[in-house]
Amino acid sequence: MARKLLSDNVRIDKYQPVRVGVVDLYAVQLSLHHPDGSSQPNLPDRMTLLTDASGTIQFGMVADLATGQEAALSQATEITRLRLPDALPKQLATGTGSHDVIFVSDPFCPFCRQAASYLLESLDRIASLKIVHLPLPMHPGADAATWIMEYATERQSAGVDPLAVMRYAYAQLRIPAQGTSPDTARKDVVTQFLEQFPALAAGLETSSPETFLYILKGKYEAQSADTAAQLQRLQITGTPFILVDGQSVRGFDKSRLEKLLSSRPHGEKEGT
Repeated sequence: MARKLLSDNVRIDKYQPVRVGVVDLYAVQLSLHHPDGSSQPNLPDRMTLLTDASGTIQFGMVADLATGQEAALSQATEITRLRLPDALPKQLATGTGSHDVIFVSDPFCPFCRQAASYLLESLDRIASLKIVHLPLPMHPGADAATWIMEYATERQSAGVDPLAVMRYAYAQLRIPAQGTSPDTARKDVVTQFLEQFPALAAGLETSSPETFLYILKGKYEAQSADTAAQLQRLQITGTPFILVDGQSVRGFDKSRLEKLLSSRPHGEKEGT
């Protein structure tokens, strides 16, 4: 049974005043330190709240009635900036722009596929595009597709282009039908990849889909579970989830992405 968190278990990390119209509020970032020193799956390690000046009243979403857009936390960029553990994102592409983007994604999620196309077409505004794979349980075979993309990143020296593998996964790979058993879906996915990229199996004793799948599962299944657990602690459980210079975008919100990619990067001053 989980123990109750007390005030001693909550630490204020940062706070930032925000003014909405004539109202002064505070965005507050809290860290939770669990009583027994361990994490609890149902509780995040960090929370962001919107409070009054006294810190005794919490507010929900504050919206601009004219636009319907969130109007308070969007101003508190120092508070809402999110940093993922360094080991999670993997470099995917380098662009000619100035923004750092991290893409948390499931290749079988239709909105992720739209987001992937949009981001790859926006590399003129992106300096670094990194990816974190989060295959969702309702998409059979998606985990195998992400394992192959991880493997491709490690096989660049063998003539495998991880960006080409990613483009194929998000645009051409045939998605197994809902209801397909996980093993059948994984085998189907691996077969398609090997037909498209034979170099993936270079150096292996056999290029059979079954053997390749066995290798992939051994290398990446536990890693995938650990990644999902780390993301859950950050309250990231769905896809797509995109970070632009640390500012989060849940879902494929093209208008917000356009706004963030068209703005100056954090720390860059006007005229630089």
